[in-house]
Amino acid sequence: MPLPAHLPEPSGPVLTLSLSSCRAGRLVIARGELDMSTTHLLTELVDQLVRRPRTGPPQLILDLTGVTFFCAAGVNALLTVQHTLRERSVRLLLCGLSPRVQRILDITGDRTRFDIRPVAEALDAPHTDSLRVRSTVGVTTAQAGRRGG
Repeated sequence: MPLPAHLPEPSGPVLTLSLSSCRAGRLVIARGELDMSTTHLLTELVDQLVRRPRTGPPQLILDLTGVTFFCAAGVNALLTVQHTLRERSVRLLLCGLSPRVQRILDITGDRTRFDIRPVAEALDAPHTDSLRVRSTVGVTTAQAGRRGG
């Protein structure tokens, strides 16, 4: 669905997911909007990750520091990710919750359902220099709309 004429089309991706590795496990950094048109990207990425042979600790760290929009669809995606990982005996750690994410998790009462840590503690490393970015996924508004979210 195109945006109304008075709203400009974003020039960059609406959501970017970066996948890295650290001593504590795999790290996914989310930046942008986690809404009903983009959450499938997160759940599909996790589905692909659990199918790969595991290297390192059985843990996925999801850094939500850069999340600028979050709604019930985002909560549902986090619960889906957590369920998918638990089925494979992989632990989910959330870190760097933006104020928007914190507020929605508090409103829905779901904050206590997740293991939430400060970023440095979740990474279990004093510096993040050791991270290696392996892949990045981004989607523009037009791409998200084609999905039918």
